[in-house]
Amino acid sequence: LKTLPGVSVNNELSSQYSVRGGNFDENLLYINDIEINRPLFLRNGQQEGLSFINSDLVSKAKFSSGGFEAKYGDKLSSVLDVRYNRPDSNQLIVSAGILGSSIALKQAYKKSYLLAGIRYKNTRSILGKQDVQGSYNPNFADVQLLYETNLSPSLTLGITGNLNGGRFKLIPDSRETEFGTLSSNLHLNVGYTGEERSSYFASGGAATFTVTPKANWAIKWINSYFGSSENENANTIGAYYLDELTLNKPLPGNVGTSHSLGTYSNFTDNHLRIGTFISELKSEQNIGNHIFAWGFKYQQKRYAEDLNEIYQIDSFTPLSPSNLYNDYVLLRNNNLKINHFSSFIQDSYTIGAHTDLQLGARIAYNSISDKISLTPRLLIAYRPEGDNKILRLSAGVYNQ
Repeated sequence: LKTLPGVSVNNELSSQYSVRGGNFDENLLYINDIEINRPLFLRNGQQEGLSFINSDLVSKAKFSSGGFEAKYGDKLSSVLDVRYNRPDSNQLIVSAGILGSSIALKQAYKKSYLLAGIRYKNTRSILGKQDVQGSYNPNFADVQLLYETNLSPSLTLGITGNLNGGRFKLIPDSRETEFGTLSSNLHLNVGYTGEERSSYFASGGAATFTVTPKANWAIKWINSYFGSSENENANTIGAYYLDELTLNKPLPGNVGTSHSLGTYSNFTDNHLRIGTFISELKSEQNIGNHIFAWGFKYQQKRYAEDLNEIYQIDSFTPLSPSNLYNDYVLLRNNNLKINHFSSFIQDSYTIGAHTDLQLGARIAYNSISDKISLTPRLLIAYRPEGDNKILRLSAGVYNQ
């Protein structure tokens, strides 16, 4: 995914990505039609654990870096639609490595199937190469479960469950960084005392009822709830000095003019609780050379946030008034509830042997803005004869 056009990643330790310059939370992720939310407090890749997607359970995936269909949600950048489907045979997949291990079970029965996966990750062996030297202790694990059964010839029940947690601890010792330009090369050296901790735990489940009144018609009712708890704590003090290096001389003999000398302290005690409930009814029906789809969705999100951050810098070197740094203090408690209603309608039409046309629209309302948005969308796809490429032209309005 990270190698696709328009997709960029700024940290090799992270599974987060941005598309066309957007933020990581502007990307939609679906697993078996269930929308997935990501942790919000993560500041960098070393604090991030396992991606929600378990690659051992994936049957297929579809990615769009923009111009996606009306049936997908209200984000700006991209959509990744992942499917965990019925296995062809019973399988037990076990893997182990330096960074972690995993085990996955795929079990097929006559009228049902079971997919289960357990993963563990520890990146301590590679974090020692970071600019900040110290004692790293990262531990992450998750459990995923999908069970689907045919209650009758026309009714299917799917149960999805997930537990995902992680803890990250850092006792920093020192940091040494070089930066600047060819004409001004700077060297920053910091000594630390204290520690940083972060943790998160997420759990959730979904029940999906699928009714097939006819062979060419499927109606789905999806109900899901996901809750997460994120915590961030830091109590560190550092002493730093900033020098300008003399080019073409190795350290320590190339240290030149001293620019700054001082101390700083960082105290953080942040907590975030999120609860998301979603109920969605959607339909898809093949009628001749048309695929007609519609859906209604209700989503409620609750946030409870407690922020306590104090950041202070004290320089022993006299500074000009234009370079003074003001201490940063943030003390805030927030509680927020957002109700979101949306619906869509779209028609995929086969114009000819090599051309498809898709027309659709979304309408959405949320209680924060108290506004209704209408977003029409158009997609034309052309498949040249004797070629495995697909040319797409898309246009529309996207609202977040």
